[in-house]
Amino acid sequence: TPEFRDSENFDEFTRVEWLLTELDPMEELTRTLIDMEDGCSHAAATGSLLTCRCVTCRSQTPRQPYIDEQTRRLEIAFIAYNAQYGIYSYVGTNLFFNRGGHIHKHVNIMSSWADLLSQPISDVLISMVA
Repeated sequence: TPEFRDSENFDEFTRVEWLLTELDPMEELTRTLIDMEDGCSHAAATGSLLTCRCVTCRSQTPRQPYIDEQTRRLEIAFIAYNAQYGIYSYVGTNLFFNRGGHIHKHVNIMSSWADLLSQPISDVLISMVA
């Protein structure tokens, strides 16, 4: 059973895909996820592997889905800004796969003030003393 500290570090990146919701339209992101799911098999069947939007699946030989039997961990992460409190929060949802088929889910949230002086004065004093 994975512990929460296991979701704080990610030291061996083997496959990385970026889905940028602010830059790409939703149709493009949906097509990328479909290509990740079928391992670019549809693009290969149509005869043009260059239409595959999953960079990792396109470069593999033989083609296989993004998540396969050897996948041990998947992290879905994003950064959110809360303007009400002036806080940046990193949210990492970690999925740990074991060989028995169980998926352990951990959500790890780390926050930081955008401006040191925007937090309560008591927290500023503690930070300065420490």
